[in-house]
Amino acid sequence: MKASWSRYELIFKRPARTSRGEMKAKPSYFLRLEQDDQVAWGECGLLPGLSRDDRPNYEQELDRVCALIRSGGDAEGVLATLTDWPSIRFGVEMAFGSLGLIDLGNWAQSSFEQAEAGIPINGLIWMGSHSFQREQLTALISAGFGCIKFKIGKDYWEGGRDLLIEARRLQPGLEIRTDANGAFSLSEAMKVLEDLDRIGVHSMEQPVAVGQPEQLAELCRNSPVPIALDEELIFCARGMEDELLQLLQPSYIILKPSLLGGWKVCADWIRRAEEQNIGYWTTSALESQLGLQWIARFAAVHPVPMAQGLGTGSLYRNNLNSDLHIRDQKLWRSATKAFVAMDQVQASTDQSHP
Repeated sequence: MKASWSRYELIFKRPARTSRGEMKAKPSYFLRLEQDDQVAWGECGLLPGLSRDDRPNYEQELDRVCALIRSGGDAEGVLATLTDWPSIRFGVEMAFGSLGLIDLGNWAQSSFEQAEAGIPINGLIWMGSHSFQREQLTALISAGFGCIKFKIGKDYWEGGRDLLIEARRLQPGLEIRTDANGAFSLSEAMKVLEDLDRIGVHSMEQPVAVGQPEQLAELCRNSPVPIALDEELIFCARGMEDELLQLLQPSYIILKPSLLGGWKVCADWIRRAEEQNIGYWTTSALESQLGLQWIARFAAVHPVPMAQGLGTGSLYRNNLNSDLHIRDQKLWRSATKAFVAMDQVQASTDQSHP
């Protein structure tokens, strides 16, 4: 089997701000496998500053993986070497899954894949000036979104709160989710959570930074607003998954296949969460349309009765052409042209690495 990889820079239409700072571009790495007359692609969706495998030797690891595949390494064998490289693991799983060389369940028969049903998604409001955020809010409400997620941070009391109140006024029945990306201290987080409860917010993702399990457990116990774990899962040590969930007892966990290590790892988190009556939903993490397609496929075979976080496909000005589209607050595939075009990656100025 032939194996190579290429680096592709995804450029934001408008710089994306989170509590960690501003992003103008995001790198993605695309794995290309070729067997006989079949070609398959996988996206290694590295997210700088958040991926557990954001390391200087990332490209050397891709070289190693390609060499292992070319030497005859099978899917399960290659995946077993990538426990500490979750974004690469997902790309490898995606590519082998496209060739039918690894069991990822009966995703091809899902109503989403057959273009018979869309996946309900939430709208997303990025941090920025109040006018920019209000512009996003107005557009999403006008489009009919019944669930909108807001990024909030240290400036919550100086503007973020006003936007949530405005959202509640404009759409009294709106499901409001918030994501702090670990921006608050314990005392700050509790004050914000108490205020969010007064506004009528659905949940908050990751109120405090990773590495403070006792503080986070206290928040999960005492918060009037449900807590959802995000980064806490990404940096959970292997073998500690059950202990983490038992200690924290969150209301929800957020599944990001690119950052957790693929479908099988996420399915394992679902099993553990269900055993402890913890809810979940699936979210993309700024992948291209290729990664988003596979994350949507995962969400389609692990459905939940709430909106999923799959609305990031329109953020880039040079995203891959695809049949994915949003209609009626759902992510759909086209019944007439099911594809993700990879010619942009092949024509990229970055060289393919054999």
